[in-house]
Amino acid sequence: MNRLGGALAFGLPLAIYIASAYHDVGYWDVGEMDTVPYILGIAHPPGFPLYTLIGWAFTHLVPIGSVAFRMSLLSALAMAGVCWLIFRIAGIAAALLYAFGEDVWAHATRAEAHALAALASVAVLYFVLRWLRAGHTRDLYCCALAFGLGIAVHPVVACTLPGILAAVIARAHETSPRVLRVASLVACASAAIWFAYLPLRSGEIAARRLDPAAALGITGGAFWNYGDPVLVENFEALVTGGEVGVGDVRYGYTSHAYTRGVAHFVGLALVEFTPVGCLLAIGGLVFMFRRDLTWALVASLTLAPSALFAFGFGAESDVDRYYLPVFALLAIAAGALRWKAVTLVVLATALYLLISQRHFFDQPRDDRAAREAAEIVRATPNDAIVIATWVIAPPLAYDAYVLHRTGARTVVASWYGDQIGRIAQWTASRPVYVAGSPEGSVPGYHLERMPTHTDLYRVERDTY
Repeated sequence: MNRLGGALAFGLPLAIYIASAYHDVGYWDVGEMDTVPYILGIAHPPGFPLYTLIGWAFTHLVPIGSVAFRMSLLSALAMAGVCWLIFRIAGIAAALLYAFGEDVWAHATRAEAHALAALASVAVLYFVLRWLRAGHTRDLYCCALAFGLGIAVHPVVACTLPGILAAVIARAHETSPRVLRVASLVACASAAIWFAYLPLRSGEIAARRLDPAAALGITGGAFWNYGDPVLVENFEALVTGGEVGVGDVRYGYTSHAYTRGVAHFVGLALVEFTPVGCLLAIGGLVFMFRRDLTWALVASLTLAPSALFAFGFGAESDVDRYYLPVFALLAIAAGALRWKAVTLVVLATALYLLISQRHFFDQPRDDRAAREAAEIVRATPNDAIVIATWVIAPPLAYDAYVLHRTGARTVVASWYGDQIGRIAQWTASRPVYVAGSPEGSVPGYHLERMPTHTDLYRVERDTY
């Protein structure tokens, strides 16, 4: 029966995710993650080295559908794995409640590093709870391994550290210092080794001239060599997220950004689980703390801090993905109420979420980004330089580096106004276009709107 439940907890969400996964390249970060792993590039901060390497192996070894679909499939497998771990902790009802929430489902069906980060975070909890209960050293080492590998996928997994420390304190009298030292070494080594990819690959990309944008004088361009982390200071800026305002999170707690973040999270949770599911989760949290205070503290301190981080991260465009771990905690809490009547209500809520979100099954036919990129290619000459906003740049990069359908065109992910010092040089030898909503201006030049459905402009020199 336990095996059947585990198969259902993993297999049913996986089947649903595959049936509703994106098949074509996406916009924004999704399109970047459809592209960068396949070409062994370097992604935006924090670089995602292990996610990139796993994505490269997966897209080259699993010849199913498009490269974009394979990256969606990787997310589906990761989130189904999260559901299986939740089943192991709290039962089938909790697993299915988590599986079909809107935020979880959305991130399980597209290229998303946070899907693997959520898997690592819940794996940390699974193994640390096993160690807390039985004291087997191998479980602590597995926890340390999941922690280290998770950080190499996305450093947000470091938010699970308070839960690990709480468990260590709880078992300090029964754990030898040597075991703790070995676990620390496992965690550090399993994280650090993968970050070496960033400077090593950056140097190789520069040496082999793999990034077409480098020929235009752009060092550290998106997709191939973001931030040029071969240099120590660039590496530090990339992995710490200094460029994207991660260091400003602390200021979010002294402004209205924090309260807005909390309000957004509450609203999102009500959609994710329905009001009934949220009430069950709150009741389950109370029950967990009354039944076993240490267990509940460890679980909460492992999965909740990523949400606390997100509350102050106002610069993040998709803050909802940081809530995947805390939603796992809420699902586990709802599953902790093991009375049959409550379990039936949890299962009914999961079923309601499944049948009420049929819009996800339209995603496999969503090719808007691919069509817009193709239109831009058709409307520009073969030797064009296309300056593209971050909305449309990833689909163009996917066409260029994965599908090789852009000819001699060069894609530059940038705002138009940011290239003020290069436009004169570029237009002297090649036609230059701006794709997406232009931002900024260049003295002596104007933009001529092209007759396309997609926002596309040709850069023209002023003649007056």
